[in-house]
Amino acid sequence: MLERINSPGYESLSKPSQEALEVLRRKKAESTALTAAEIGVGIGATTVEMLKVMDGVGELHLFDYEDRVADLIRDIETRGISKGVKLIPHGNGRQTFNSYAWELATMAFSLKSKGLPLEMFDFVYLDGAHSFHHDAPACVTLKDMVRPGGYIVFDDMYWTFNKSPVMNPQKKPSITKDYSDDQLDRPHVELVVEVFMAPDARFEQVFLTGNQKPYRPVFRRVG
Repeated sequence: MLERINSPGYESLSKPSQEALEVLRRKKAESTALTAAEIGVGIGATTVEMLKVMDGVGELHLFDYEDRVADLIRDIETRGISKGVKLIPHGNGRQTFNSYAWELATMAFSLKSKGLPLEMFDFVYLDGAHSFHHDAPACVTLKDMVRPGGYIVFDDMYWTFNKSPVMNPQKKPSITKDYSDDQLDRPHVELVVEVFMAPDARFEQVFLTGNQKPYRPVFRRVG
């Protein structure tokens, strides 16, 4: 998988999230050993840079399709990139309604049934399907799984199916069977952020550059 970084056709996926890395560096400055999660690994560009920031200490939970997570971990271990960071896979199948949201929910249920605290993540980068049907339940679950002082970074705040070069109805006509016109045109991540994050007093929005309309919004748990 990592061999795709900077290869033709993968230019966009080869750019690691600078916002996610900046926030991770902030958290790393506060605590040596972090428990971090990346939800949606792409081709591993951000993963590799996250591991550099973590500097051989802590845990990195990786959520995506089973084959992608397995391929990425194999590449990382083969190249010796993790350097001591424990990689924990959370792969899901490719069924329509099987996703990281289900994995997170079952993790939370397992912790709760064992009487363990849900709060386990210091940092989460949510770069998933950009679909309300996956990201909304993931967000609701993650809010209880992030420790006080921890961060959630959301990717692609204003992404839409209609604007996607590969998911728009012209490229993928079958998408109109799954989503209404409004759902195709509206940014799902923005809806998730505005409905579930913005009103929650446990979280404050952090503006990294003073931009009041960030493409990758950042939230810190304060309570």
